[in-house]
Amino acid sequence: MPNKINTALLPLAVFVLLITSSVSALAQAFDDVSDDAWYFSYVEQLASEGIIDANDSFRPDDALTRAELANMIIKSIDGLTDFVPPATPTFTDVSVDAWYYSYVEAAAELGIVDGYSDANGNKTGMFGPGDTVTRAAATKILASAFSISNDVDSDSIFPDVSREYWYFDYVASVYMKSIADGYENGYFGPSDPATRAQIAKLIVNAKNPVERVAAISEEPIVEVIDEVVGLSSEIEIEESGLVVSLNPYQSPPLTVPIASASPLINIDLTATGSDVHISGITLTRSGVGNASDWYGIYLYEGFSKITSEYGVNRSTNKVNIPLNLYIKAGTTTTLTAYGDTDVVASPLNQHAFSLNSATDITADALNVTGDLPVSGNVITIGSQFTNTLSIVPGATPLRPTRDTHAEIASFVMTAGATSDVAVTALILTQGGTFSSSKMTDCSLLQDSDVIARSPGFYQDQLIFGLETPYVVPESQGRNFYVDCYINGGRTTDTIQLYLDEVYDLLTTHVDFGFSAVPLNGYTRTLTPSLNLDEAWIRIQ
Repeated sequence: MPNKINTALLPLAVFVLLITSSVSALAQAFDDVSDDAWYFSYVEQLASEGIIDANDSFRPDDALTRAELANMIIKSIDGLTDFVPPATPTFTDVSVDAWYYSYVEAAAELGIVDGYSDANGNKTGMFGPGDTVTRAAATKILASAFSISNDVDSDSIFPDVSREYWYFDYVASVYMKSIADGYENGYFGPSDPATRAQIAKLIVNAKNPVERVAAISEEPIVEVIDEVVGLSSEIEIEESGLVVSLNPYQSPPLTVPIASASPLINIDLTATGSDVHISGITLTRSGVGNASDWYGIYLYEGFSKITSEYGVNRSTNKVNIPLNLYIKAGTTTTLTAYGDTDVVASPLNQHAFSLNSATDITADALNVTGDLPVSGNVITIGSQFTNTLSIVPGATPLRPTRDTHAEIASFVMTAGATSDVAVTALILTQGGTFSSSKMTDCSLLQDSDVIARSPGFYQDQLIFGLETPYVVPESQGRNFYVDCYINGGRTTDTIQLYLDEVYDLLTTHVDFGFSAVPLNGYTRTLTPSLNLDEAWIRIQ
């Protein structure tokens, strides 16, 4: 006898289905995404749309890989619709049986990604699926995937994103479309790894871009207030203060090779009331490890190393770092503490570095406050040794004519025998008497190929950041040159570029993803000095 449906129960069945659907939707919440987290709504929306899979954890603070980003982007734009992945891979490091194969291939076909290039601009055939995506690279991929126009006229969006950088248009565009924001300190952090939470926000906002209401003002905010409100003679001067906080981006827990450089903690310092001078910072080591695991600790401000190395006291586990840092009132400076693991470091030992109290900062501020203590993530010492990269003078430059582009430095970099080493940034110091401001439009070349550009010197430092890291093969050397436009000068002026600190050469051990150990044979005492002449730059 056929089963009959009791139509009286249909409304109840529909109600049950609705309740079941609601429960299913709620069940997509992740156990590590609380409903009061800033990224909660973005993550939940991507989960509800099937862009990310709902499971126990989302890992919001983890850095995103290129494969993961391709997966999320293609799902967001329905990029697999009617797409048939090729039988032969486009990239040599993306196999057909990889879980991300279809997503990477679809992104490549749509022109969203195109893989790595060598120093000559030729495609290497590699995609780097496991490589971390930086915030700058993420804006480029998002802008390409969602066709975000880059018609921004302003020369200034963030203080760490200048127009001469390759990613300026992408960052400016996603900012003006309200897709991305900077950090609370006003910076964007283009070289910071993009986290899973940050990418969730970018994707949701990119699907519904909104023109940012507030245009970029060319007029200082204080002047606008004075003009509109007329408070210039009535503003009370605040007491000098310094606010300490943990930067929103921290390196995730890491396992690092022996004899390598590791980021330990990022600290934001905000001056209030008036300018603040800081003359010292004390960090404290904790964890199941030894102070002797560390060769030295030092501080960076952006790309610039601003202190020497200082050892960790074996009795107190503290490291006292003298510095000479000025922070203008109303601005925030981010300091990154790095540490070099010693060659005698013990594998599996663990460490974390923290700033524990206001007394750990020596400053002329009347008040030092903040949510203290602040601590970086745990660093575990691995069992592998990192590779080396040596730098020595190359062939003496030819004598170029003045008031034109001139080769002003030549050096050779050689990778050690462990693995390939990627060069990501280089900072050279001018030790001669010729004014650094008169050397402009500079290029870093590998043989005859330009691999990085810089508009000129910052004080006496020439900074090159490589959009595509240049890989020096293991056990091989490569020739590099610096070319700048020389604006005038006197016959007694000299030019001498050199590597002031080994940490001014930023590298990545290709196998491990951590810094290689630079061996500096390009010091001030070893590099040639160029003497300016009416018609020539001559070698002394």
